[in-house]
Amino acid sequence: MDYERYLNETGIGRKPSPIRSQHAKLVCLEPEDDAIYLTGGLPNHSTFPAVKATFQLRFKELLNWIYELQRQVHNPPTYNNNKHPGEMKCIMTNGAQHGLSLVMGNLVCKDDICLMESPAYAGAISVLNHLKPKMIPIDTDKHGIIPSELRKVLSRWNPSTIQQPGKDGPKLLYCVPTCGNPTGASLTLERKKEIYELAREYKFLIIEDDPYFYLRSKPYVPSFLSMDTDGLVLRMDSVSKVVSAGIRIGVLTGPAPLIDTFTCNIETSVQHTSGLSQQFLLALLKKWGYEGFFANADKMASFYEKRKYECLEAARNHLQDVAEWDEPAGGMFLWIKLKVKDAHPVVEKLIQEKNVFVAPGWYFTLDSKPCPYIRVAFSNTTYENMNKAFESLAQVIQKYKSENE
Repeated sequence: MDYERYLNETGIGRKPSPIRSQHAKLVCLEPEDDAIYLTGGLPNHSTFPAVKATFQLRFKELLNWIYELQRQVHNPPTYNNNKHPGEMKCIMTNGAQHGLSLVMGNLVCKDDICLMESPAYAGAISVLNHLKPKMIPIDTDKHGIIPSELRKVLSRWNPSTIQQPGKDGPKLLYCVPTCGNPTGASLTLERKKEIYELAREYKFLIIEDDPYFYLRSKPYVPSFLSMDTDGLVLRMDSVSKVVSAGIRIGVLTGPAPLIDTFTCNIETSVQHTSGLSQQFLLALLKKWGYEGFFANADKMASFYEKRKYECLEAARNHLQDVAEWDEPAGGMFLWIKLKVKDAHPVVEKLIQEKNVFVAPGWYFTLDSKPCPYIRVAFSNTTYENMNKAFESLAQVIQKYKSENE
């Protein structure tokens, strides 16, 4: 039976996510006792603020709470501005990944030009791959997207004619601006301002995928949304990182005409985000209040900052001769450059010989070229396991180099 003949072009183009495939081994199967999983950025369950709750079903209240949160944190020029064609509007989604899928699925056509920070979140690459746009990488460093590299790429277009019929200028720029995935890098305010001015000049949307925003210690770096005078920013926020991963709630914020389109998509697909999840979240947020929400966010940032420094110490203990890295701004990940041409065979040997799981860097690139990087998630492991994992990694690298050089 040839089931592929029933699939449309979109269905045929969908490929499994390599990160989620490894998650399945951890979550759906019995993990081996001695296995160390440093692959996925899973929130640590010990940070979840509640294990049971009693609540009454009320609707609309949660969205009002979120609107006020966005005002307090970001206060964009388009907030409560009905004279602006891109007045700010929010919708609840089934997690931030759902919001990303809504955005890309409704905006991107085949051969559209999408500018992507490089390396990029593997989930974003997976969403875009089956849509078949032209993805152009923008180089990054330890502070995220390099504005001069973005300007260099944009120089191939004339901003004065870019919106004329038949012109093929970039439709959007995608980035994870805070504690990025996979690098842990955070854009500075100065870089954000420069990038936003380029968006205004070349009329492309900024897809601000920001699930780790609250996992960096204060003061928060102002968001792209906060400076969005022209209604060019679509922002994804995640509840999983500050409340609970399994609750599957995200927030998508942006210009009302686009948000209304995404709402239509929701109404004709999943219909709405789980009412029970929304009411659980509302009950918790009302108990906390805004002051309590920010206090919990501070607690989360401190927890993961401690894990970050433990990871860096473990790396210094074992990897200084075989790898190099920059300190991440926060979040859940350490992006490590191994002193080899291609990290993938090292990762395979690390899994096979040491039962240690990490993500090879090619998961986060736009091509299949050899990549010397790996991503390590320090969010849901222990200092002891990080030391064991990095000791094993050093041994595998040394053995690999002796056999291949």
